[in-house]
Amino acid sequence: MKIKDTGIKTQDYIEKQRLIWEQHHGKKVPKGHVIVFLNSDKTDFSIENLYCISRKISTIMVTNGWFTDSREHTLTAIKWCELHFALKDVK
Repeated sequence: MKIKDTGIKTQDYIEKQRLIWEQHHGKKVPKGHVIVFLNSDKTDFSIENLYCISRKISTIMVTNGWFTDSREHTLTAIKWCELHFALKDVK
């Protein structure tokens, strides 16, 4: 979605899912994070379907084929990844 008109593409456009997530949560997506569609439907921009994850978790999700058409299953896999990294950081 076009949000500015500076002539610099990277500054003028933002992904629709990112814009919706940022407006709903009132903050910017942290650096190194992406907004994913929990049910893998890239036309479903409902806030319940958008989730912010780190690129590190995204890589694990893609590598293992854990993005599904089920919001619940995808969110469970994301939560597992978050727990895995949280426990790793405790040591």
